[in-house]
Amino acid sequence: MTNIKSGYDLSPTIYSPEGRVFQVEYASKLVNNSSVVLGLICNNGLLIVAEKDSDTSTNENFFPEKIVSINNFSTIGATGRMGDINYIVQRAKVDNLSHRESCSESLHGFLFAARIGSLIHMHCIYWHLRPFACSGIIGTISDSSPEIFIFFPSGFFVKCFATAIGKHSEMFKISLDNILTKLNSCRKNIKEISKVLKKIKSKINLKKLEIFSFSKEIPNFDIPISYNIIIEAQRQTNFCSF
Repeated sequence: MTNIKSGYDLSPTIYSPEGRVFQVEYASKLVNNSSVVLGLICNNGLLIVAEKDSDTSTNENFFPEKIVSINNFSTIGATGRMGDINYIVQRAKVDNLSHRESCSESLHGFLFAARIGSLIHMHCIYWHLRPFACSGIIGTISDSSPEIFIFFPSGFFVKCFATAIGKHSEMFKISLDNILTKLNSCRKNIKEISKVLKKIKSKINLKKLEIFSFSKEIPNFDIPISYNIIIEAQRQTNFCSF
């Protein structure tokens, strides 16, 4: 009888004889098969790019799906099960309002990432809860410097300079390392990331990209990147040969 059929996957508090928690592994597997989300520190800010599930190429308005602004200094880009993502986002907004009433400032930096991580981890240690089937990238501004954190279905989170989650994330991480060494601006990195997306996922529609940035040009997360920049990146990508 296998471990899966032995009841080791009925609760996040049950460990298999090998020390595995199957429910967390199931959530991680779902994330690895979801649409990609990228995060990158640039020389003038930070950039978060996500692939939207629905086709919005014919829409004139911008409707965020995978990247949501929590306040002017923090945003979350996530992939996985949308219901779980929405729950985390709503909880983050509530925590932000509570922190603002208590400390007279918006929730940001390491404290913001720790709040998200503790919420997710709590769902992995109680039998009556289940792990969140999503993973995400937190973009935040702390002490006037951009920071990126990545959190996993287990609640573990870590600070990084460039990362990717979702399908083909390992291939994207290698390309992001090369982009990171160029020390480009956010605007130039949008074009570089567009080339990488087109190379790894040849059938991707760049008009389905969701892009948020924090830089001198866009000093808060409430304003998404102009749709014309995405079109310009697609135009230049079409002239590039790989």
